[in-house]
Amino acid sequence: MNITASLFIQKGLYYVILNYKDNNNKRKQKWVPTGIPGKRK
Repeated sequence: MNITASLFIQKGLYYVILNYKDNNNKRKQKWVPTGIPGKRK
């Protein structure tokens, strides 16, 4: 299983977005909040 991850700021917090394919080869995405405040430039 291949997993890619991205870092994104949403609502003032950093989130890790995980992209992967399930057993049926369908693309899935999971957002995981880090609890770390983030600032936009």
